[in-house]
Amino acid sequence: MKNMLLRLLVLLFCMTACKKTEETARVRFAQTEFVNATKYAITPYILYKGKKYSGGWVLTSEYGDKSFELYKSNGEKITDFKLTIAGSQKYYIYQPDSTTVPVLLTELPPPPPPPANPLENVTPAPDGYMKIKIKHDLALLGFEKIDVQVWAPNVKGVYELFTTIPNVTTTLSSDFIVIQRPVVNGTQQQNFKFSFLNSVTKAPAMTGDGLIYQTYVNTLTRTSYNVYIVSFSFFESGLPEDFEYKGLFYEIDADLTSK
Repeated sequence: MKNMLLRLLVLLFCMTACKKTEETARVRFAQTEFVNATKYAITPYILYKGKKYSGGWVLTSEYGDKSFELYKSNGEKITDFKLTIAGSQKYYIYQPDSTTVPVLLTELPPPPPPPANPLENVTPAPDGYMKIKIKHDLALLGFEKIDVQVWAPNVKGVYELFTTIPNVTTTLSSDFIVIQRPVVNGTQQQNFKFSFLNSVTKAPAMTGDGLIYQTYVNTLTRTSYNVYIVSFSFFESGLPEDFEYKGLFYEIDADLTSK
């Protein structure tokens, strides 16, 4: 009787173990690959099931509904992606520009056509002057309207505040701003730096080191027309000598078009 009971228990155990093995075997896995197509200077990372994936974003996961989180290098969450895994798939984490939140695409869109030349029908600036249209793409850094301070070198090569362009917005100014070029020792200057004030509060953009932020030198080369479009954009640099916003550091670039 005892032997029969023991055999029944062993048989029951084997059947249970076999059932679990069959259920495990039915769980299907797939590889999900993510390709970084963002504008972040420092590559973000993915968090999946509590594990950080800093590079080589090929994740193995079970079939079904899954959630993947995307973070900046400093640990700030950017967004999350909810996917239904039904087989291996490659996704592009796509961000067309630094002002948008990344999205997932299975293929990248074609590049946009080149924009029309806004300087095609302009007239030259008066002799000794510059004509400038200006805008910024710094809304994500807390700016709506900014006053752009223009710095030019003096006779000793030290950059001094030359002029201020007020109320610059995210839309290209409709009219050209006419500015006289500074002259040092009889030579019209071409090199400039820029700094930025909040148009409402007049608070300056500051570096992580507590100094007023200035761009690198930008050259507005003298041309036959001396007409320019200046557009300010930014990227995350990770350097404290650059502009600080919410604990992150950004370099602000002046994108120049001239005629």
